[in-house]
Amino acid sequence: MTIRLRNNMIKILLLIIIFSLAFTVMADELQKQTRPQTEPEESLPILDNPTWNQSQVQFTVISSAGGKDWATFGVAQNATAGFDSFWDEPEPPMPPFAPCVQAYFVYPENFVSKQNVSYLQSSSFLTWPLHISVDIYNVSNLTNVTITWAASAIAAIPSDYDVDLSMLNSTVNMRQQQTYTFSAITGSYNGSITAWIDATPPMISQVTAIPESQMRDNYVNISATVTDYVGINKVALLLVYPDNSTENVSLTQNKIGNTYFCNRTYHQVGGYAYSIWAEDNRGNTNTSSFYGFVITGIQYYLTINTNGTGFGTVQTSPVAPYDAGTNVTLWANASSNSTFTRWYGDLNGTTTPQTLTMNSNKTVTAQFTKKGPYTLTLNKNGTGYGTVQKSPPGPYYYDDQVTVWANASTNSTFTRWYGDLNGTTSPQILTMNGNKTITARFTKKGPYTLTLNKNGTGYGTVQKSPPGPYYYDDQVTVWANASTNSTFTRWYGDLNGTTSPQILTMNSNKTVTAQFTIQPSDTIPPVTTAALAGTMGQNDWYVSDVTVTLNATDPAAAFRIGGGGGKGPSGINHTYYKIDSGLWNEYTTPFVISADGQHTVLYYSDDIAGNVETEKSVSFKIDQTAPTITLTEEQIDLFDVKFTAEVSDETSGIDRVEFTLDGVLQYNDTQSPYEWTWKGIGNYQVTATAFDFAGNSQSQSMSTPVEQIQGIKTVQLQIMRQLMEMGLRKQQLS
Repeated sequence: MTIRLRNNMIKILLLIIIFSLAFTVMADELQKQTRPQTEPEESLPILDNPTWNQSQVQFTVISSAGGKDWATFGVAQNATAGFDSFWDEPEPPMPPFAPCVQAYFVYPENFVSKQNVSYLQSSSFLTWPLHISVDIYNVSNLTNVTITWAASAIAAIPSDYDVDLSMLNSTVNMRQQQTYTFSAITGSYNGSITAWIDATPPMISQVTAIPESQMRDNYVNISATVTDYVGINKVALLLVYPDNSTENVSLTQNKIGNTYFCNRTYHQVGGYAYSIWAEDNRGNTNTSSFYGFVITGIQYYLTINTNGTGFGTVQTSPVAPYDAGTNVTLWANASSNSTFTRWYGDLNGTTTPQTLTMNSNKTVTAQFTKKGPYTLTLNKNGTGYGTVQKSPPGPYYYDDQVTVWANASTNSTFTRWYGDLNGTTSPQILTMNGNKTITARFTKKGPYTLTLNKNGTGYGTVQKSPPGPYYYDDQVTVWANASTNSTFTRWYGDLNGTTSPQILTMNSNKTVTAQFTIQPSDTIPPVTTAALAGTMGQNDWYVSDVTVTLNATDPAAAFRIGGGGGKGPSGINHTYYKIDSGLWNEYTTPFVISADGQHTVLYYSDDIAGNVETEKSVSFKIDQTAPTITLTEEQIDLFDVKFTAEVSDETSGIDRVEFTLDGVLQYNDTQSPYEWTWKGIGNYQVTATAFDFAGNSQSQSMSTPVEQIQGIKTVQLQIMRQLMEMGLRKQQLS
């Protein structure tokens, strides 16, 4: 029995040794995973901070299987090799006599020797490598190892540091909790205490939406990898819908490891945009770029048109695109110049707004009509005359542009506009936004002056009525009143002749002079004769220019001035003439008349004594233009050809048309149509000559037709052939 017990003890010791070796290997692997890569530094400026030097954080490490130890970080020389009554009290018993646990800070390259220097420093964090050794009798049993620390001690560490405990791939924020427990068997466990100065935002990567194109109401999984040195506090998804509405979705609890996700369905069809937002435990934030995915489905299109004479817009709610079954509200907004008339297409009626259900592609047309029609009334007033015009003529609707202009008559001027137009400009453009009335004022041209003068050897007065002022087309009566010893002789200036009174039409400033003559002993008026010179044709028609010569003489008579002696005529003073309905001219030299037609020359003379001859006239006719002629032929039959002359004469008229054959007169035709029929054969020249009543003539010639000669020759040949055939038959019969 003693031997069996001894053998069992040996087996137990061997197992303990084997498990110790195994756990040593495991501990070495764990320390490789958690061992910091930064070497201890000689310069430790952070220890100069008095507050930090006072931050001595003590760890209490307890094993549920038995054993307890303490370790302190925050000061130098926090532990020494072997038993230290200050740092390692009490020194645990060594196995196999009792379960024990040891905790101390170590060098990173030697997890057996305790540190003399309490931490390692890098650019952004401080690290204390921690070693915990657990020893229990039964190496296969588990024990819970609990590490505790005081919150007040952690709070004494400067607030810009985050303090984390890392053990067995787990990290605990020591500011947020004061205990950490892990399961252990006999062996060594390595960890670390890290103080972070965190100014780096979280890192966001591998942002994806799977699939990037999905049918409506099916799942799309949006995921992203989010990491941070300190730890992630919040992660959110910012989602932008196709209608530009947005949604923030928290992903903080939706994660697997460092991958955060949102897996959900989407109903709205169209393109979505999204980004990932993250915040770490120190409040640093980061936002990814925007990414996108597409939801597809059955959609219909709504085409909106407008027509009509007016203007307006059509609004819809909601806006496109439209899923099947969507109810769309449409309303027509007429512009201020128009009215909404009605709907056409997939909507009808005159009601707005209306609702349309999208169960297929739809087309809707809104008709707008310009307000109106409006009337434009044109009036005129004033002393003058004119017309008012507009373009276009109408009807008119809202905002139509109408051009209006005033046309003053020759005797008037346009003065200004009244009513719905003003000013003096013409034309003007009027915008129609209601019924309009405009008035154009016209004023007679003027005022004009009428100056009355008198001359001559006699005496008298000149009067006018009305007295003025005068405007265009005003009629003024002017008369001469001779004194008892004088006579009114004639008018000069803007009146002429010897008649008094006369009416003068005012179309400009006028001057009228009345001549008065003392009554002389010479009371016999002059005598004027007219002589015509030119080439006389037939029937009293001149066929050349006509020169008219006037010769005036004053018959002999006793003439005394001032009672003195002497006898004889007073002498020719003036000779006047006018051609047809022209103006009176004073005669000085013979004058020539060239125009075709009938002419009448009026003439008279006055003498120095004021005697005025009664008007005389001479009439004559001029035709210097030959007739026009066009000769044509018409083959009536084999031997008859009709020649026709188309003739005209604008002045004296056609007298006759003569037809000659090789210069020999054949026929004289005096009535239209002018024609002659020739009977015969041969090649001749036919000439037609047209004569007017003045003796002017014009000829045109042509040859007899060749076709007639050829026709006759053909007939002759046919007759000869027939005669020859008849002779042959007679010979055959005999």
